[in-house]
Amino acid sequence: MRKRFNAGWITWLAIVVIALAAQAAFAAEPTRGDVRAFGAVGDGKADDTVAIQNAVESVQQGTVYLPSSVYRITAAIPEVFVKNGRNITITNNVFDYFEHLDPVNIRRDFITKAGDVDALTVIGNKLREDCGGVPGEQSQLKHNVARQVMPQPVVAPPSPPPPPASPAAAFSFAPNQLAGSPWYRPGDQDRVINGHLDESFGQRDWWPILLRNLKTHHGAFGIPAAEIGHLKDSGGLLALIRSEGIPVSVELPAFTQPHDGSQLARAEIHGEAVDGVNVFSGIFRIDAPNDRPNPFGAGWFITGDGTPFIPDEIVFDERIPNLLPEFDAAVLAQTPGTWEERKQAARKLHPFMAARQPYDRLLGSLMEDYVKYLEVARAHWGERMPAVSLHWNVNPAWEWRDEKGLDAIHAANPAWCTTPGEFHRIVFTSPQYNSVRYLDQLLDVLNTAGFKPRTVFMDVDWNYSLPYVTELLRRHKASLDARGVQMGINVVEAGLGEQEELFYDGHNLQRRVDPDTSPNVLYENTLVAIMAFLRGSGIYEPGMQIRAGSWSRRPAETGAQVDEASEGSLAHAANRIVVLLEP
Repeated sequence: MRKRFNAGWITWLAIVVIALAAQAAFAAEPTRGDVRAFGAVGDGKADDTVAIQNAVESVQQGTVYLPSSVYRITAAIPEVFVKNGRNITITNNVFDYFEHLDPVNIRRDFITKAGDVDALTVIGNKLREDCGGVPGEQSQLKHNVARQVMPQPVVAPPSPPPPPASPAAAFSFAPNQLAGSPWYRPGDQDRVINGHLDESFGQRDWWPILLRNLKTHHGAFGIPAAEIGHLKDSGGLLALIRSEGIPVSVELPAFTQPHDGSQLARAEIHGEAVDGVNVFSGIFRIDAPNDRPNPFGAGWFITGDGTPFIPDEIVFDERIPNLLPEFDAAVLAQTPGTWEERKQAARKLHPFMAARQPYDRLLGSLMEDYVKYLEVARAHWGERMPAVSLHWNVNPAWEWRDEKGLDAIHAANPAWCTTPGEFHRIVFTSPQYNSVRYLDQLLDVLNTAGFKPRTVFMDVDWNYSLPYVTELLRRHKASLDARGVQMGINVVEAGLGEQEELFYDGHNLQRRVDPDTSPNVLYENTLVAIMAFLRGSGIYEPGMQIRAGSWSRRPAETGAQVDEASEGSLAHAANRIVVLLEP
């Protein structure tokens, strides 16, 4: 078949609004070609072009379904494949089609659903004159239709789409409504102290300045994956941030667990069991919920009203060094024998780690788990594959768990480690900083597989040794800059007591107890102090992403308590941090 197409008809800046006035309400469960599953908003304001393009391209045979709504389109859209094989192209302001298409029944062969749809009106487009259109007039085409939807599996593209050309984010916001069990026990209702996001940040009036700051700094709104099932697709937080053009960044909690990467992906994305176990119940304590879709059998990415959800970014939680073996310092110091025998006695191995030993093999396999996970994700989301970012640990655990580093210290001084104190002091006496090299190796693995990360977020322990983490951050920054990967820093603190805070004295972060100030305000002061330190020490530079959030029980805030006008709210703290980003 030859497609007749006149590129001269396209006006690049034209806007098309498609209004579909249907008798039926939104379908409860969208089909594979449902534009909502690809991120379409349908409010007449948000640009739905990319969502509809991706829906069109996902359907190999069958139909593309636009639920009753208004869709704004600002660019050409490829053919819509319908069951009988007839095709139509939507351009900016002209309908064009394959030559065998009957122009009288153009509606019949356009976009359909299972069941009857009445009064499709296409506004802002014209039919070409040689296709039955009237010059200068808009077309209003109406035709009833009933056709069975026959979707086919989506074929994954050979490689992910290129990274977006939009400016790099400078600031993002990730509140913790599951405070106290950040994302690991959301089913323990006694620990969910901050309610759910639709009840708080779903209200525009409580954080308009922060909304503007996120837009100005091209930032994302961070959501734990477990929270998606408590969000409505229409109304609430998701509708609000879509209307503002703010992307959604979703944290992947299961990646911390000692299982194969592809198994974890099938669990989080499809809801499958892992080694025959329901991890949503066993790990996350979500058992037969009545206040959200059950993730077992469906995965995290279904909203509270049953709509498939595709985030703009997925962020891997820490996997390395968490799943490297620990060493018992006392056993290592006191066991007689060779160095290898002492390590063997002191090494604490989970069965998952033991099966992947020796150390080099374990480390390499943990890196490959990222690729295995992402291959499952790409097969599921296809061209709608979210951007990929990851958390990276910046704390002394790297020195204590890095067996290669311990070997190097012992080789340089065979008399080393006769007391447990010697072992723990290596952070101060002989740090190896091998985590920089290991992150480089991970990025090589990901790049080779076609998954270059957008951002690596540094998860910093601000309490143990500030000189150590400062040097490590500087080394990571240099390495990431050389690779063209954005460095991010999570401005959070999870190691302090309820009545403790950090403050910046102009040189270092200091810790103090304040029994007279509310825990929320102490947490806000701590975040601002961390940002002041990053700036004062020269670690923070333009181009770096700051991600303000919480991994602890602070701040405790429900509903209107998130109001950015309230001192101690996380939004209030975030707006203070934004001020420190300015030159």
